[in-house]
Amino acid sequence: MAFHDSSSESHSSSEESWDSEEELRKRKRTESSRERPVKKARTDDPEENTNNSAKPESVLDNVEVTNFEECHLLTIDDRDINQTLRLRTIDHACDAPPVMEKDPTKYKHLRHRTYYAKGEDGTYISTGDHLQLLEDFNSKVLRVIFDARDNLPQDLPESIENNSCECDPSDSDDSHDESSGRPKKSKKKNTSTKRDEIALREVSRKRFHPAALSSEIAFNETGQKNTGSLCYCANKDKNSGIRHDCYVGEKMIPKCNMDVQGKKQLYHYILRVKSKLIQYEPRRSEIKFENEIYSFDGYSIFFHSKIPENLNQCLESHQTEDNLSIEYDLVECKHMPMFTVRELDLFGQYLFDGIMEYHDLSWFPKATKKDLTEHGCKIAHVMPRFIMVDDGAKEVLPMAVIIKHIVDNFKVLCTDEMAHSLGVMRNDFQSFRSSAQNKILVNLNKRPVAIRADMIDECHFFGNPFHDGFPIVTHHTFRVPDYSLANLKEYKDKIRQFSILKKEFQTNKNIGNFELIKIQMNMLEKEMKEIRHQATKKKIREVRWSAREFMSTGIGPDLIEHGTLACLIVSYVRFNNALDILEQEKMQYKFKDRRLLKLALSHISKYEKLGTNSDHVKNSLRNVGYRRNRYSKKPKVSTSTPLSKNIDEGTLDQTFHHNERLEFLGDAIVELITTQHLYLTCPTLKEGGMATFRTAIVQNKNLANLAEELWLHDFMLYAHGPDLCNQSDIRHAMANTFEALMGAIHLDGGTEHCKNIIGRLLFKNSPQCLEMWDSPPIHSLLQQYPKGDRHLAEKHPYLEHLKKFEEHIGMTFKSLRLLAKVFCRASNKHNSLTEGDYQRLEFLGDSVLQLAVTEFLYLNLPTYDEGRLSQLRTCLVSNKTQACISEDLNLSYFLMPTYPTEDVSQIKLKMKEKADLVEALIGAMFIDRGLDACRVFIRAMYMSRLKYFITDGNWKDSKTNLQQFCLANDFNAKGKGSSGLLPYYKAIRQVKENNRLHHVVAVYFKEVRIGLGKATSIPDAEQAASLGALRFFEKPGIKEAIFTTCVPTAPSSSYKK
Repeated sequence: MAFHDSSSESHSSSEESWDSEEELRKRKRTESSRERPVKKARTDDPEENTNNSAKPESVLDNVEVTNFEECHLLTIDDRDINQTLRLRTIDHACDAPPVMEKDPTKYKHLRHRTYYAKGEDGTYISTGDHLQLLEDFNSKVLRVIFDARDNLPQDLPESIENNSCECDPSDSDDSHDESSGRPKKSKKKNTSTKRDEIALREVSRKRFHPAALSSEIAFNETGQKNTGSLCYCANKDKNSGIRHDCYVGEKMIPKCNMDVQGKKQLYHYILRVKSKLIQYEPRRSEIKFENEIYSFDGYSIFFHSKIPENLNQCLESHQTEDNLSIEYDLVECKHMPMFTVRELDLFGQYLFDGIMEYHDLSWFPKATKKDLTEHGCKIAHVMPRFIMVDDGAKEVLPMAVIIKHIVDNFKVLCTDEMAHSLGVMRNDFQSFRSSAQNKILVNLNKRPVAIRADMIDECHFFGNPFHDGFPIVTHHTFRVPDYSLANLKEYKDKIRQFSILKKEFQTNKNIGNFELIKIQMNMLEKEMKEIRHQATKKKIREVRWSAREFMSTGIGPDLIEHGTLACLIVSYVRFNNALDILEQEKMQYKFKDRRLLKLALSHISKYEKLGTNSDHVKNSLRNVGYRRNRYSKKPKVSTSTPLSKNIDEGTLDQTFHHNERLEFLGDAIVELITTQHLYLTCPTLKEGGMATFRTAIVQNKNLANLAEELWLHDFMLYAHGPDLCNQSDIRHAMANTFEALMGAIHLDGGTEHCKNIIGRLLFKNSPQCLEMWDSPPIHSLLQQYPKGDRHLAEKHPYLEHLKKFEEHIGMTFKSLRLLAKVFCRASNKHNSLTEGDYQRLEFLGDSVLQLAVTEFLYLNLPTYDEGRLSQLRTCLVSNKTQACISEDLNLSYFLMPTYPTEDVSQIKLKMKEKADLVEALIGAMFIDRGLDACRVFIRAMYMSRLKYFITDGNWKDSKTNLQQFCLANDFNAKGKGSSGLLPYYKAIRQVKENNRLHHVVAVYFKEVRIGLGKATSIPDAEQAASLGALRFFEKPGIKEAIFTTCVPTAPSSSYKK
C-alpha cells in the first residue's frame, strides 16, 4: 500500500472536477511511486554491498562501464578480394615427392686373390687365409675389447622397479573428484620431481664411477640414458610400438651364407651425404694398399629385399649439436664390392658395439606381439667404402683389406721406448702426432672405451700433471647438459621445496590454501625450468690424459659420423616398410606423398629418431665424432609470413615436424563429414539433436577407438618416456593422430577418401549403415525438383526477388527454394515453400566454414603453429566478423516476410542472427553447388579480411590481451617471476535497457576490480570488461598501484574464475 500526505489528497480532490478518471488514476500512480520508499536492489557485487562512504578514495575506484560493440567495420575492396583469390588452394600443385635415385658411378673390379676365390656359381668365397684373418680380428680386437669391458668395476644403476611408471591403466581423460572439484589423485609415483631426483643420483653415480674416463665425459650403459632408465613403459607395452624397435610386418630373415660374397642374396645401396657434416671438415681416414691411398667415402648398406622408391620421403635432416642440418638419402647401386657377410657382421660388432658403444642397437626383427629369436640374419649389413679414383672410375677397397688395416693398427699407442725417443727426437714426435691426432684412441680400462684425440702434446707441455715422460692426449667436448645439474645446489633445493609443497597440496583441504600452494608450485616449476635452460647452454670442456693408457685404432671420426647416419637410415627403412602394412591392410589407401603420412604419425613429443637410444648417439658423437667447437645460430622460424609470398615454388613446408597443424586441419574435416551425414540422413532432427550426435561421434574416446582399429599406436612416433605411459594420455594422443591422419589424406587425395575410411571403421559390422554412409539421401528440396526449381519464380514473387541477391553475389543456385530457406526465420518456418527455417542449414554451414577457413590458413601460413592458426580462425568466424559480412551483403534486405505486407527493412537483427544468416547461406551453397563454390565465397568474403587480424595485431581478443598484459607486467614488476594469478570474471547484476536484458560483468585482478562490461550475453560482457580494463590501465598511476603495491593473493572461493 502507498502512503500519501494530506496535501496531496486535497490537491487531487480539487482536480477531480475537470480531470477525467483515467488521468486522475495515472496521476495518483505517479505521485504514489514518487513517495514510495525505494528498496535497495540486491546485487552480487561485493563492492556495492559494502559501505562505500567509509571507503577512502583511490585511483582504483574510478572504473567505468564499457559497452560491448556488436559490429565493427572491416572494409575490403576488389584488390583485397583478387589478391586473396590468387593465394594457395587445396588444388595447388606441390613439389614432387622425392624418389630414390640410381648410382651412375663407374666402378673398377678389384679383389684380393689372397682372401677371395671364385666359386663354381661365379660368386666369390673366403679362402683359408681370409678365415684366419677373421679369426685374428675376432681374437685380437673384438675379444680384447669385450673381455676388458666385462672385467671393469661394476656400479649398477637403480633398479627398473624404482623408475618404472605405475600409472593406473584405467585412468580416463575426464576423471576428477566431483565432490571437491579437484582432479582425482593419480597413482603415478614417478612424478617429474621424483624423476629429477633419480636423474641427479644417476648423474652423480656416472660421474664418479670407478671406471669413468672423466667426470666431464658421459658413457653408455645398456638400457640407460644419462639420467636413468630408458624405458618407463608398462610390461605389457614393452613388446609393441616403434619406440621399442617393434615394426609391424617384420619377420625373421633366414640366415645368409656367411662366407660368400652375397651377390645373389643382398641388394646394394649407398648412403649418400649431401651436405657437410662439419663446417671445416678435416682430412678423411685413409688406408694404404699396394702403394695407393684409398680414402673413406661413406658406407654401403646391404638389405635382403629391394627398398621401395618412396623411402626418401620418410627421411628428415639430422641436426648436429652445432646446429648444422645434415641432408642424406639412399642411392641404389648395381655394383657389388668384394666382401663376405661374416666380415660385415664382425665389422658391425667392432664399430657399433665396440667403438661407438651402441648397446641398445638391435637390427634383428621383432614382432609387435612377441620377440623373435636372433637365430636369423640381421636386417641390414654395413660396409665402409674406401675408394680411389682412376680414369674417372672408382676402385672400392675389398673388405678384407679394411679388416687387416684395423688388426694391424690395434696396438699400444706409445710404448716406453717410443716415449723416450719422442722426447729426444723432434721429427719423431711430429710423425707420431700426425699419425695419432684426430684419430680414435682406445682405453680398455675406462668407460667410454674410445675417445677422439684432438691434440697430441709433448711431455714437457706446460701444465702437464702426469710427469711420466709420455705425450699428452687432449680431448675437447661439449659439457653434457644433464651432468651440469648435478653440481647445482640451488636446483636440488628447488626440487626439495617442490616435493614438500606437492605433499601439502595433496593433503590440504582448505580451498584458499589450495590455491596459494598451487601458485607457489607453479613459480617453483618455472624457476627450475629456467635453471635447466641455463644448464643446457653449450660450453667447451678440455680433458687431458697420458698417452700411456691408450691404444690406436687407425680409424677417424668420419667413420663414426657416417655410421650414425647409417643407423638412422636403417630405422627409416624399417619404418617405411611398416607403413606399407598401414596403407594396404588397414587404411586401404596409398599415399602419393608419404611425407604427409609420416608427419601425421609424428607426435609433438617426438624428437629426432636416431635409430637407437638417443643419449647413446649423442654421447658417442661427443666422444668419437667430429670435434665441434664452432657454433651456427639456430635458424629462427618466421611467424610473420606475408600472404603475398610467392607460391609458385610450391614446396611442401615442414617447418614443424609434428602433427599438431595436421590435427588442426583434420579436426575440421572429421566435423564436416559427420555434420554432412547427420544433416542428410536425419532430415527431421533439429540442430540441438544433430549437435549431440556429432559430439558423440567426434569425441576423443570414439576417435581413439577408430585409431585403435587402424593400429595407429603401433605406428606413432613419440618420445620414449613417462609422459605418454598411462592409458588416458596415449588414447588422447591416438585420437589426435587419427585427426591428423584425416588431414593428411585430405591434402593427399581429397575428402572423399577420408569419408570412406571413417565409414568403414564406424560401420564395419553393419553393411546397411555403411551403404547409407556411402550413399546418403539427397536433400528433400532437391528430390522434388532434381533438375532445379527456378521455374517456380514465375509463381512466387519472393523467389523472383531472390534473383537480385544472386546477381549481387555473382552465383546462381540450382534450387531457389533452398536459397529461400536461408532467409526463413523460425517464426515463419511453417510454409510450403521452404519447408522449414534456416537453423539446420546454419548448423551445416558452420562446419563448412570451419573447414574452408582452416584449409586456407594451413596452406598459406606454413610457419604459424596450431595455436596461432586457431586464434586467427576464431577471429575470422566470430559473430563480429560475420555480422560485418552480413551487412556488406545486405542479407537482412532479403529476409522472407512473415506476412505479405511486412516491411523486413524495419527488422533489427542481433549480431548472432546476422552471423547465422551468413552460415546458413554457406550451408545452402554446399548443398546446391558443392564445397568448391563455398571455398571461393569464403576466400573472397572472409580471407580478404585476414589483414585486419595479422598486420594490425587484432587476432587476439580482449580477454587474451588482458591475460597476457597482466602476466607480462606482473613478471616485470616482481623481477623474480610472475605470481601466476590471472584476471577472473564475475557477473554482478542484470539491467534492462530498450526492452532487452543486459548483463554487467566485472573483471578482477588481485582482488581489485579493473573493469566493468555490459552486453546482452555474459561472454560478450566479459569481452567488454576486458577492453575496459585495458583502457583503465592506460590511466596514470593504475599500473603502479596494481602491479607494484597490491599483494598477490588467491581469489576468493566465492568468485567465478
